[in-house]
Amino acid sequence: MAPKSIIILLFLATFILCAFQYYRIDPEWRLLNVRAGLMITSIMGASGYPIYDYLHPGDRWMSWLLFALAIVWIVTSYYLLRRIPPRETD
Repeated sequence: MAPKSIIILLFLATFILCAFQYYRIDPEWRLLNVRAGLMITSIMGASGYPIYDYLHPGDRWMSWLLFALAIVWIVTSYYLLRRIPPRETD
């Protein structure tokens, strides 16, 4: 089984990275952005996995699946951080 604390930390790091990016982008592009979706699903993953683990102890397949998903989420948020456009100033 993948460690529960690492999965939760990866999801929380994704949320922090996306929140930082979310407020740096143009306000017209904030609603329904990929970053908003990543933030919502990372909070759902960080809060939902301990509940799922409590209800279904020892489910190692879900543990590895969420670990892989957390890795994909953190890599995607880092990729989006590197590709963030500069803010336009008037």
